[in-house]
Amino acid sequence: MDTEGSLAVAGRRTANGSGRSPSLRSPPDETLSTACSRLTATPAGLNSSDAAQRLATFGANRLRDEGGNHPLAILWRQFRSPMVLILLGAAILSAFLGEADEAAMVVVIVFASTGLGFYQEYRAGNALAELRRPPAVAPNDL
Repeated sequence: MDTEGSLAVAGRRTANGSGRSPSLRSPPDETLSTACSRLTATPAGLNSSDAAQRLATFGANRLRDEGGNHPLAILWRQFRSPMVLILLGAAILSAFLGEADEAAMVVVIVFASTGLGFYQEYRAGNALAELRRPPAVAPNDL
């Protein structure tokens, strides 16, 4: 573990006051006192005025809403991918040049890849929606 007040970054030691603005990401070997001084906090937390100022500056600590999990929107995002558009263009060009079997194979691969991406993104969106819902508290838990 590194000593108090400095960090080991790619084999070199840098002081906390290097002139750059403090990063909100913490290195894995950062000590509590180093993290607190970098974030201008204490181990007990922030006082009310600091918390209010950070809330005004950075906003609430909430997950962003990316516009929902509508299946057609997800499918549209899958087909907007540059790689998918390039492959579909290549399939159209192959069909135009008389290589229908190669064009069909590329289209099948594109649709399989897009279908898999759609399935994964849809399930991830549903999982995120579940995380956003407040937990249900049963009367027995009180």
